[in-house]
Amino acid sequence: RGGTVGGVDGAGRQKPDIVAPGNDAATSYSTANVSGMAALLLGHAYDHPELSQIYHPEVNKAIIMAGATKEDGWANTSSQPLDTVFGAGTANVLNSFNLLTAGQHTAGAAVPATGWDYAEVTPETTACYTFSVPGGEVARSSSIVLTWFRQFGDNPASNNFSDLPTLPDFKLRLYESQLGTMGRLLATSDSPIDNVEHLYLEGLPAGDYTITAETDTTSPYAIAWDNQLSGLPQVVIGAIDPMSGTVSLELANLVIGKSYTLQYSNELSDWKNLFTVTAAAESEPFTQMAVPMESRSGFYRIIWTP
Repeated sequence: RGGTVGGVDGAGRQKPDIVAPGNDAATSYSTANVSGMAALLLGHAYDHPELSQIYHPEVNKAIIMAGATKEDGWANTSSQPLDTVFGAGTANVLNSFNLLTAGQHTAGAAVPATGWDYAEVTPETTACYTFSVPGGEVARSSSIVLTWFRQFGDNPASNNFSDLPTLPDFKLRLYESQLGTMGRLLATSDSPIDNVEHLYLEGLPAGDYTITAETDTTSPYAIAWDNQLSGLPQVVIGAIDPMSGTVSLELANLVIGKSYTLQYSNELSDWKNLFTVTAAAESEPFTQMAVPMESRSGFYRIIWTP
């Protein structure tokens, strides 16, 4: 774990790219899991020619990494795309398979909320992918991975590669957008030493968003984006005891890690806070005790920040 060493691979590049379940054999066992995932994706593409760009290793890598599950404590920054322990997260074969079968979608046009592409970009161009989170829904998580090859040269004198590779410097960004016009910048991944960029956000509200990829050197690249969509958070009213005024509630469709406040009003004004929680699961129970008689007819709402 951690950064690579100078003189071997270029100092500071972040490893691992991804982690996987293991046992006492640790890396040897986990490597077989990820290799099996890669083989499964390739095998499915063998029978579906429209998915054949996954034969490019960059595509397979991007799809596996974008589909990874984030563990507690996972974190990255704009200049460090991967977590120092988990990389892009824990390999998730179902997410990556669904991402593969969402299909290839080219830059310059509207794309689905989940998909991937293999293309080339020059320093004079920007690759743009615009997707939508539909009204009444939220992207519980948004995982975007861009990866490309480093360029190794030969050293005939030593019958080996040259000491260190050259590296195209890509930048990956996510913007709010409307009618094809980019607006507020939401996130940037710009490592000068890695050959992967990664954005991860939670709770994107309904709207349009544009992913951009830029480089300082003409280079092929692979990109994969996975938006896990669901309904908006809501209050589900369960059992009501009219004698005591006790109401059993459930906050549903929550984004894990986000903070929510449940409020109550009997006249759609003068809202009172009942319950604040940082979601540890997709639903959280709450019981409102002894609602005053004059307030037996009322309203609930959730306050949260996407």
